[in-house]
Amino acid sequence: MMENTDERTPIDSIITEESMKKRRRTNEERIADLEQRQAKLEEERKKLNAQMRKAKQQKSEADRKERTHKLCQIGGLVEKYLGRALTESDIEKFEEFLLRCKKNGESFLNFMNGSQNRETIKEEERA
Repeated sequence: MMENTDERTPIDSIITEESMKKRRRTNEERIADLEQRQAKLEEERKKLNAQMRKAKQQKSEADRKERTHKLCQIGGLVEKYLGRALTESDIEKFEEFLLRCKKNGESFLNFMNGSQNRETIKEEERA
């Protein structure tokens, strides 16, 4: 026996009504949904921007700490070889020394910039 396709069960009519409702969304409903999605995306964008700012601040802080550490190491070495604590005039004299080295192309800058073999310098210092 063949089934009559015109007869619908209650479940079929519910499914059909639901699918019809989904298809019959109004423009206003679609706009409202899009606005809601846009608001969620905007909130997510704000959160991501805040996370980005925080990450950049943490990186800046880490970079600053690293630089400060290096400067302290350099100051410690200068004091070690000077045999006393640095004074303001020592700092000015050191700056003059560095400027003269730069102007004359002396070995300090060449050494620091890797132009001269460090082992050769150490051997010269021992002699």
